[in-house]
Amino acid sequence: MGTRSFIAIKNNESTYDAVYCHWDGYEEGVGRTLKENYTNEDKIKELISKGAMTTLGKDISDCEFYSSRGEQIKVYRGLSAEELRKKAIHNWCEFLYKFENSEWSTTKL
Repeated sequence: MGTRSFIAIKNNESTYDAVYCHWDGYEEGVGRTLKENYTNEDKIKELISKGAMTTLGKDISDCEFYSSRGEQIKVYRGLSAEELRKKAIHNWCEFLYKFENSEWSTTKL
């Protein structure tokens, strides 16, 4: 089974953009990959712009996005912190990763 997660970046004082990731969402999987390989804000924004993914790779070219299978690119934009949490729960996510203030935080849902 997949361990679902949401990956988000804070835009400004009050909103986030986010995407869904299906596999390996636990802290030793997606969490570690984000913390070790996605520390540049521009790279994180590019990752999120690609939409929902089945797997997160160490580089964007190693990720498997739903769009590569012809499916809709799903990016959640301009969410408040509460909306972000609700969307993650609605998508059956177990973990929420947020990049803000130049670092990743993890919330177990």
